[in-house]
Amino acid sequence: MRRKYLFLTTVTLTLLFIGAVFVQPTTASNFSATKHSGNMEVTCYTSPDSSYDVTIDALENADEEIDICIYAISNTFLLNALVDKMKENSDITINVIVSYRHASGFETSFTRGALYYLSQAADNNGATNVNLFESSNTYDFTHAKYIIIDQEVVLVQSANWAKTGIPKDPSYGNREWGVMIKNNDVVNYFLQVFNNDMGIATPYIEDADHEKSFSENVSSGSYSKSFSSKKYTGSMTIQTIVSPDNDVSAIKALLQSATNTIYVQQAYIKTDWKGSSDEFLDELEDAVDRGVTVKVIIDKQPSGAADSADHMESEGIEVAYSNTVFEYCHNKGVIVDNSIVLISSINWSYEAANENREAGVIIFDTNVAGFFVDVFAYDWQNAEIISGESSIDTSPGEGGGGTGDGGDGGTGFCFGTLLLGLIPLITLATIIIGKKQRKTH
Repeated sequence: MRRKYLFLTTVTLTLLFIGAVFVQPTTASNFSATKHSGNMEVTCYTSPDSSYDVTIDALENADEEIDICIYAISNTFLLNALVDKMKENSDITINVIVSYRHASGFETSFTRGALYYLSQAADNNGATNVNLFESSNTYDFTHAKYIIIDQEVVLVQSANWAKTGIPKDPSYGNREWGVMIKNNDVVNYFLQVFNNDMGIATPYIEDADHEKSFSENVSSGSYSKSFSSKKYTGSMTIQTIVSPDNDVSAIKALLQSATNTIYVQQAYIKTDWKGSSDEFLDELEDAVDRGVTVKVIIDKQPSGAADSADHMESEGIEVAYSNTVFEYCHNKGVIVDNSIVLISSINWSYEAANENREAGVIIFDTNVAGFFVDVFAYDWQNAEIISGESSIDTSPGEGGGGTGDGGDGGTGFCFGTLLLGLIPLITLATIIIGKKQRKTH
């Protein structure tokens, strides 16, 4: 009887284990907005100034694994950097997740063309560990933009892999922000998110109809100011956030913490969130009411930009349209009290905050924040100011200072991860108990 019970228990647990491995979740994840404190190495960069050099260097320095989660791909030079890694080391693992759908047919066409290009390159170079995916429809869009190198470094940014987002010529392109972070806890957080999303994604099936021609032409422009990338090392706190799991509460808490200044640079700000007000914009208005200086730069091109600007001006928020020297103001950043900075892919719309897969980091450090304060100050003083003063306070406030406030604990893993870990242990325990009941080999 005991042997029969042992057999049934083992079979049941084995089936549960197989189900946990092969039956993928179809619901959104539930990662926490985790704060990680300790020694960090953070390299700050911007587009069009330095994003290309930072990204290419990171890809070229990869030895074993490159994990990429990106909304859209059309940049020939970044694709070729991946192909070069395949030629250099056919055993390298390259995992790519792109959004299964896009806001424009152009983005979908070129992104699928990029997957076809990489798939062909993998076949031609005998690179058997290249895994290409289109994201799950669990999310409206997979709009996150991050890269993990050798499970040691993560790049988090606002830029897509487009020639405007990460331009080869720094005189041309979008305004974007990004950071490259070396810290095990931060990297592991994004690795968990990546593995979760890869587990529910659809493998790309090579289709010759997807073939595209990728030009190597390099555009130039009239942007002459150059902010070189800069590395900061030391003790600081970094909060990792993803949408739709935890971004709304984390960003609202960040805005609520402001005592002196809030600087926002966004592609656009939607004042209507499916019949309700923009929750982030509400926090800016509350900040003005408590005496905080709020400055916002948005791009002039999107529809509704004028209405958003008028609304913010009426609420006492200082507003400017981005300098037209940029192809587009594609940034999604916030600076609080010149001491805390958010770098992310998160637009200020209901969909981005609540339905998309997005990713970002909030860094509590006056040096890192100060880098982006200088960039924002340049952009503000060269913008088309609608309301407010051209002068800008760049002195660090009392907030942040590289220590943060502790915040949420935890590692952000979901129940499936726990189940995967426990089932083999339970199975082993059952076998050991069985051995005590009978002799076996």
